[in-house]
Amino acid sequence: MKLFAIAALAYFFCLQFVFPGYFHPLYPHHDDFYFPPGLSFDGYSLLDKLQWPRPLGFLVTELLGKLGLKGYLCALVLVTLANATLTMSLARRIFGQPISWFIGLAYCILLFAHPDFYVDYLHDAFGTLSYLYLILAMHAWYSYRETNGGHWPVICAILVLAIAFTKETYFLSAFCFWLVQIYLCRGAQRRTGVLMLAGSCAFFVAGLAANAYSMKTVLHLQTGATSPYRVSLAPAAVVRGFWFYASRLFHPAVLVLVCGGVAVLYRRREQMIMACALFLAGICALLPYTVLPNHVDSMYAWTGATLAFSPVLFLSRPFNRQAAWRTAATYAGVATLAFLSIRTSTAQYEEHRWSIAQERVNRNIIDSYPALKGLDESVRKVLITGLDMPFQPFHTASYIRSEFGAGREWTVLTPESNAADKSEAPVRYSPPSAVRLADYDAVFGYGEDGGLLNKWTRTQLQQTPTREQTDRILLPALNPVLDALAKNPANWEALLRGGVVYFKWGELDAAADYLERSAELSHHQNPYPMFFLGQVLESQGKVSEARRYYSEAVAVDSGQANPVFRAALERVREK
Repeated sequence: MKLFAIAALAYFFCLQFVFPGYFHPLYPHHDDFYFPPGLSFDGYSLLDKLQWPRPLGFLVTELLGKLGLKGYLCALVLVTLANATLTMSLARRIFGQPISWFIGLAYCILLFAHPDFYVDYLHDAFGTLSYLYLILAMHAWYSYRETNGGHWPVICAILVLAIAFTKETYFLSAFCFWLVQIYLCRGAQRRTGVLMLAGSCAFFVAGLAANAYSMKTVLHLQTGATSPYRVSLAPAAVVRGFWFYASRLFHPAVLVLVCGGVAVLYRRREQMIMACALFLAGICALLPYTVLPNHVDSMYAWTGATLAFSPVLFLSRPFNRQAAWRTAATYAGVATLAFLSIRTSTAQYEEHRWSIAQERVNRNIIDSYPALKGLDESVRKVLITGLDMPFQPFHTASYIRSEFGAGREWTVLTPESNAADKSEAPVRYSPPSAVRLADYDAVFGYGEDGGLLNKWTRTQLQQTPTREQTDRILLPALNPVLDALAKNPANWEALLRGGVVYFKWGELDAAADYLERSAELSHHQNPYPMFFLGQVLESQGKVSEARRYYSEAVAVDSGQANPVFRAALERVREK
C-alpha cells in the first residue's frame, strides 16, 4: 500500500502541477474512449468478438466498459497506478532491500511527468492492460524462483497468453526477460525458463497470425502502401522509427539517472544484469512500432517508460548517520535531474495542447448530460447543433445507446462536406440544408468549446422563425457574430467571422455574401476576406473568380506572408 500511495501521490502531482495543469483524468480526448462503454450495445455476439484482432483486449475493455465511461477510465487509472506499484515491487525483489519513498516518488514522477504519458496511458488501453499481465508474469516467475512451486510457471504461461491476445507490444520485452532468466537460473529452473521462452514465442506467433487473419478476412483492412497498418522491415525505416521513439522516451537527464541506477550495482552481478535487462525490455517495447512507418505517433514512446526507467529505483540508499551525506548528495542529484527533465520539455508538452483542447471540449459536452437526460418521455426526436469538432461522443452510436438508451433519435448537424457520414441508430447525421426545425421535439445548441449554449423546446420550434433565428439555432457559432452586427452592421471583422462559419457548414451563398461585404468594408486592405471568399468561389466551381480573389489576398498580405494564400493561388492556376 505504501508503494501504491507513492504512485498515486506522484500521479496527482504531475497532472495538477506539470501537465496538463489540472486534475480531471476521467474525461476523453478521442473518440476511441467511447467505444468500450458501447461494446455491450453494439449488436455483436461473443463469437463475433473472438474473431476480432486482439480479442482478449476487447473482451476486457468491454467488461470495464460496463462501469460506464468514467468507471472505465477510473479502472484504467487504477491499472496504471498498479503497474507502477508492481514495477517498484519487482525492483524491490531484485534489489533485495526496500525502495526508499524518495526514490519511488522520483521514479513515478519521471513516469507521469513524461510529455507523452497523459495522451497515451488511457488511450492505449490494450497496452496498459498488456503491461499489467507482463509485470504480473515477472512477479510470478520470481515467486517460482523463490519457492519452486509448480503452479507459478502455469500462471506465467496464462499471463503471457493474455499478452499475446491483448496487444503484442510487450512480446519482445517478455522475450528479453526470459532470455536473461535462462542465463541466470540453473537446473530445473533453467529448463522451465526455456519452456517459458518457447511457449511465449508460440503464443505470440498464434496471436499475430490470428490478428492478421482477422484484419484481412473479418475487418477487411487494407495494408497497402498508404495504409497505417503497412508493415515495413526496411532497415532504414526501422532505424528512423526507433530513433524517433527512443529520443522521445529518453530525456538526457533521465538517461543519466537510468545509467546511474545500473552503475551502482557494479558489485552485485545478478542485480546489475537484471537492471540492464529491465532497461532493455523497456526499449524492446518500442520495436513493434518501428515497423509501422505510416503509423508514427509520439505517444507510443511512453510505452517503454515503466520498464526502461526502473533502474532509477536502484539508486535507493539507507538513511543512516554514517552515509547521510552520500544519501543526501545522491538524492539531491536525482531531484535536480528529474527537475531538469521536466523544465526543459516545454516544447514536447506543447505538442499535445491540441489533444488537451479536445479533452476540454468533451468534458463540456459530458457536463451537459443532465440536460439531455432530463428530457420528458414525450421527446423522441432531438437535434444537436454546433458539434463539428474532430472528437465528440455522438460519433460513437453504441456509446450513445449505452448512455441514453435507444428510445430517442439524435440528429447531429454536420457540415455539407461531411454529409456522407454513415448514420447508425440512434444517431443520424444531417447537413443544415436537410433540416426542418418543426420536425424536432427539442434542439440543443453547443459552442465551439463544447459548452451547452441554449435549448429550444417543441413549442418554440413550431413557431415560424426568421432566417436569422433559424441560423442562430442551426449554427450556434453565429450568435456572437449576429450580436456584434446588430450593434454595428459595418463591422467587417464580424462579417468575416460569419462568412467563415457559413463556409464551414456549407452555406456557400450566405458565406459569399458576408465575405464580399467584409472585403468591401475593409476596403480590400485585409487579405483574409479575399482569401476565404476565394475558397467559397472555388467550392462553387467559379475558378476564375476565385483566382482573382486569391491574387488580391497575396497582393495585400504584408509583413510575415501567409504561405496558405500563395498555395491556394497556385492550386487554382493549375485548374
